[in-house]
Amino acid sequence: MPSLVPLDNLLGAAFIGIMISTAIYGITCLQGYIYYSENSSGDNQHLKIFVGALIALDTFHVMLLGIFYYHYTVTNFGDYVQLLDSTWSLLAQVIVEDVIALMVQFFFAYRIYHLSEKNMLVPTAVCILSIGQLGFTVVAVNVKEFKESEAMKPWTISGMASSVACDVIITISMIYYLWSQKQQGNESDYQQADALLAKYRHVACFLTTVFAIATSITFVTNETSLVYGPFFFVLSRMYACSFLALLNTRHHLRENLNTDVELYPNSGPNAYPSAIAFASGDSSTIGDYAKHGSQDNAKAPNAY
Repeated sequence: MPSLVPLDNLLGAAFIGIMISTAIYGITCLQGYIYYSENSSGDNQHLKIFVGALIALDTFHVMLLGIFYYHYTVTNFGDYVQLLDSTWSLLAQVIVEDVIALMVQFFFAYRIYHLSEKNMLVPTAVCILSIGQLGFTVVAVNVKEFKESEAMKPWTISGMASSVACDVIITISMIYYLWSQKQQGNESDYQQADALLAKYRHVACFLTTVFAIATSITFVTNETSLVYGPFFFVLSRMYACSFLALLNTRHHLRENLNTDVELYPNSGPNAYPSAIAFASGDSSTIGDYAKHGSQDNAKAPNAY
């Protein structure tokens, strides 16, 4: 017997989003396990803590999705009036998602800062947009009923626009600085590393941008439903999953590149940083290379 009130655009859409989002969360957990068990030995403690905090927040976000869905489908089963009201867990998960996005965007802002030889312009723009995204979201989720979402639509759109702009700036900046640094070195040595690293970053940015735009469109056209859920819940997974995949890719690059590209010195007048160092924004190698140029190669720890 069908429901007296069609629930496809509410609980149905949310169910689809939660299922896909949880599946991607499983991939994130696997990436986290691979990172700590195989690829974190050369990283500093700050990065290890950062990765742990990112996974913890992603786990918390999954829990919030489960709590909000339980609220509507079990605790208030058959209570259609409850479907008109928002619940704290549904609103909280939006803020947690933006915090995860902010952490990843800040990380890349820090890398761009070093890649650009400590030019503050682009990193500052990224940080402002990322903080603005979180600020707009905090204002937008201040609703008790779904019908109030109409009044918050400008804040929601502004938050999504900030997120898209931030991701696009990060990608364009990485392309520019990688290309710029490549002109100072041996192009053949850089070609494979740049192509692989750029591919991972571009795909990640493309996916987050597409899902952010899809979320904006579905929310604007159906603000009283959860049709945006499948896109937004997946968007929240993209940041952590793609970031961890990028960290684990370093090991794959080092196994496939020649030794002269794979290894580089920490510092010194003869520093020759690899494309992996440039892509990760290692400040010591980039700074020395910019000042002294490259002559010889030597062994060094991970770029991150």
